[in-house]
Amino acid sequence: MRDLNLYLNKVKNIKLYFFIIFITGWLIANDYGVNIDDNFYYSNGLTTYNYAKSFFINIFSSNTVDLSIYREKMLSYPVVFELFLFLICDLMNISESAKIYLVAAKINFIFFFISLILFYRIIRMRFNKLFLGVLGTTLIVFSPRIFSSSFFNTRDTFFLSLFICFVYFMYNFINKKNFKNIILLSLFSVFLVNTRILGIVPVAMFVLLYIFFGLNTFENVKKEIKLITLYIIFFILFTYCFWPYLWADPILNYKKAIFDIVKYHEASITINYYFGERISSNLTPWHYRIIWMIITTPVVIVLLSLIGVLIFSFKIFKIINQDFNKKNTLNQRDFLDIHLFCTILTTLFCMIKFNATQYGEWRHIYFLYPIIIYMNIIAINWIYSLTGKKIYQAICSSIILLNLLYVASWSFLNHPNQYIFFNFLSKNYSIKNFDLDSWGISHKQSLNYILEKDENTKINIFAIGFTSLKDAYLSLEENKKKRIVLSDLKTAKYIIDSKTKKIREPKINKNHFNKFYEIIVDKTPITTVYVKK
Repeated sequence: MRDLNLYLNKVKNIKLYFFIIFITGWLIANDYGVNIDDNFYYSNGLTTYNYAKSFFINIFSSNTVDLSIYREKMLSYPVVFELFLFLICDLMNISESAKIYLVAAKINFIFFFISLILFYRIIRMRFNKLFLGVLGTTLIVFSPRIFSSSFFNTRDTFFLSLFICFVYFMYNFINKKNFKNIILLSLFSVFLVNTRILGIVPVAMFVLLYIFFGLNTFENVKKEIKLITLYIIFFILFTYCFWPYLWADPILNYKKAIFDIVKYHEASITINYYFGERISSNLTPWHYRIIWMIITTPVVIVLLSLIGVLIFSFKIFKIINQDFNKKNTLNQRDFLDIHLFCTILTTLFCMIKFNATQYGEWRHIYFLYPIIIYMNIIAINWIYSLTGKKIYQAICSSIILLNLLYVASWSFLNHPNQYIFFNFLSKNYSIKNFDLDSWGISHKQSLNYILEKDENTKINIFAIGFTSLKDAYLSLEENKKKRIVLSDLKTAKYIIDSKTKKIREPKINKNHFNKFYEIIVDKTPITTVYVKK
């Protein structure tokens, strides 16, 4: 490891490493499909952006715009990503839906890429080993579901990216308490909470732990109280500034937004395919997301996580049991460890205890994945620190290398459907007994195949199941959209079945249809296209 660390220590090699990741992502961004939520969020995002733009036009121009036109249509859902998206589209004069979807995929990947750099820096600063920073970043990149969703999942993976940014600036602030760091921490705290309500958990953990440490370990308590007060003030100010929905009535609208988000999520009832059974999402067992996390994460990462959790837990409880009455200087590493430990435990507890409706695999808690990789790094660092145990180091390195080679080859063979990944211990069972394409990502691939093989100027197409074709249709170029007619089951020439069911859905009469096309992953069809006889 020492030789590898010396090799990687050259700045040019690190830049090349991240350059390869960026170029790879940039070139394949358009290969992936889109999800069924995009049009809903993008429509609200565009309305909110136009409202914000008109608001400033009214301030700086004599030609006033009637803001009520946008305010009445504006929904209470967070629009952090969408504001970035439509600002860039406006600056680049992009209005075609296909180009907007492509810009969204690239923006999402850029944020993910930036978060990878910051995650590398967190690990390097925390463990003072460049090799571990590169390895931690590589483990995230070589996690097929996480990497592929960095293009089409502009909510959960975007939230993951913001979480890493938040942790990075939190660590910087603990290390160096200046005005710049408190501003950046406040800003990304707001982005985190304004993107998903779950962002409250890591932000609240930071505030509570900082107050706890401040009252017990800092010599200058008054200074620490001023800093945390300043953070809270900036947090409130930035929340108002970056959420246009709040501008008309901040207190009332914020309450309404929180209520609407929770109500919408709990009211969204879908059918989950879980352990071979169709289960309503409001009746899904408590272990739903934990099981999904285990079976879709590479085996080596799962095993190293178990070791990391044991080491992590032992250290955390040891720190907590220390005598905090001693006026010790705050240890930044201990603060980071405790924060991540409390964040993952509190999140899992809240999701199990209070989240009655569970669906969408475990994507809602993707942001915990960097903590899982962090635990992996703790385990790897411990294994490599064992004196005179080079055999353990060699075994660990070999297993990790084999895992990376397996995941890389699997991803290459199944591109662009890496979001169907199950680890090799569970895949033979899981791919037949769990949901596959629950978000309709493969619809774009199916539509392109139909358009390529069918030369008719108008083609009637229908999607059966929970997912519709609207977003996939909007993501196509204008010349392709002109040929597609989104029809019903009776008039459709082609029917796309992505295997995800809904309540009281129509059934295909297979006497009237032939199998036309299938998308196969691990010898299992994830989507089937039928053509009328």
